[in-house]
Amino acid sequence: MNNSLIAAVIAAPLVAGSSFGGYKLYQNYQAENNRARIVEVAEATRIEKVPVSRQECWQEKVVNVHYEEQSTQAGKVGSAALGAVIGGAVGNQIGDGRGRDAATVVAAIIGGKIGHDVYQKNHQPKPVETVSYEPRCKTVTDYNSVEKPNGYTVTYEYQGQTYTTHMDEAPEGEYLSTLPTEVTVQDAG
Repeated sequence: MNNSLIAAVIAAPLVAGSSFGGYKLYQNYQAENNRARIVEVAEATRIEKVPVSRQECWQEKVVNVHYEEQSTQAGKVGSAALGAVIGGAVGNQIGDGRGRDAATVVAAIIGGKIGHDVYQKNHQPKPVETVSYEPRCKTVTDYNSVEKPNGYTVTYEYQGQTYTTHMDEAPEGEYLSTLPTEVTVQDAG
């Protein structure tokens, strides 16, 4: 057999094998280069305002005014009687005979009314204030800031560049299973 043919027969599998091995290396490189390697996973949070209601109470001053009667029934009757006596005495001085009697009665009635009215005017009901304190309350709403979980911030490398994305779930493993559609390019410096 020809030496060059023998060499070709021996070399053919070696060349084919090395070509196949090179192709495999190229495929591995391509696979590595087309996968996104996870660099960092950080839990993301958001601040939420939570309403908190409470009662705010105080004692409120309440002023009530009522009127106390200053006159008494006896005072009213006494003043009217005194006015009638004085009016009757004055009426008795007017006229003579039956005219005097009529003048005395009319003057006594007018004197009684005047006595009653003067007493009432001088004994008006007095305003009296009473102070009390009543509890009053109102509901007040404050807002507390509460930190709540909000997914994960994932930093990864893809084809030599560093990207950041937000994910609802934490990725597992060293590589992302799918590439995110929304990314932010990060400066490597």
